[in-house]
Amino acid sequence: MVNECVTFMTLTPFRFMAEPSPRVFAIALATLMLLSGCLSTGNDSSTDPPNDPIDDILGCMNENATNYDSNATVDDGSCEFEEETPEPGCPDGFEPYSEDELVIYEGFEEVEDDDPQNTIFKRWEGAPEEGYTIVTEVSRSGTKSFRVNITPDDQTQSGPDRPVKNRAEFGINAGHGECIDIWYGWSFMIPEDYIVNPENGTGFNVIAQWHDQTGDPDNRSTANPPLSIVYGSRDGQTGIGFKYGLNDVNRHFMAEIPIDKGVWYDLVYHIGWSMAEDGYTEIWLNGESITNGTLTTGPNMHNWRPHYWKAGLYRGEVGQDSTLTNNSIFFDEFRIGMTYDAVAPS
Repeated sequence: MVNECVTFMTLTPFRFMAEPSPRVFAIALATLMLLSGCLSTGNDSSTDPPNDPIDDILGCMNENATNYDSNATVDDGSCEFEEETPEPGCPDGFEPYSEDELVIYEGFEEVEDDDPQNTIFKRWEGAPEEGYTIVTEVSRSGTKSFRVNITPDDQTQSGPDRPVKNRAEFGINAGHGECIDIWYGWSFMIPEDYIVNPENGTGFNVIAQWHDQTGDPDNRSTANPPLSIVYGSRDGQTGIGFKYGLNDVNRHFMAEIPIDKGVWYDLVYHIGWSMAEDGYTEIWLNGESITNGTLTTGPNMHNWRPHYWKAGLYRGEVGQDSTLTNNSIFFDEFRIGMTYDAVAPS
């Protein structure tokens, strides 16, 4: 420590004055006292020690953090924040699937070599190739339609620990995710020789559905489809049932309607896809709303991956009496678009 003082006195009075006067003596004594202070090194034990520095308090200094510490003097990087949870469903509304009114169409009239593999459909489950044929014997429009045949031998298994099922289905993945508004339309016919309910059998058949995807082809989803149409007989009445919703959440029949064999039926679906309560659908059968013009609402997606459409004949576990028959179903005039008029087969 350097003392900020200036020495300007000397001891000259003592050397040149034999008998210094009291006044001179007093001045000399004061000078010595000043010199003593100026020459101090700062290590004198009589000097008070400096105050100890205050210890730093480590902690989170961000007031927006959940663990903010108002006493912290140094931010230690430990701040934690609540994760923003996105609002469920589609708070910003539903986006149209396309700007075009009609996006996809298949009428089976101009398919190369009349080979189903050359149609817009790229998903085939269960039956071998001969189970799917383009025919001229019946049609909804034009001269051709698409027939799906099923036999007891047409089997699939979604996983090694899953039961073997009896199915013959074709389908398309249109790639629509959550918060998309879209329209589907197609025609179908149950032929006159269709065996609805074998003796003592259940007669369970799914003829169309939208199914979720897991993203793993070796581990397919086992969840029930959120939208499906079943055909069968119950209490002496033969017809179709429209199912909506997720397993153990809101799955239910929207309507059950009798239909006749040998007659073409036109279907239109209007769907707003969502994993939350704002999902919706409307359905028309031959131009008539099956729910009296009201929306059926609730979650209709199991996950964010696009749910794909497929149709044909899907029956129960192999070996059950309802699977021990040969049957067929016909399809025609398949469309995907953005309005009722664009997709309605009529």
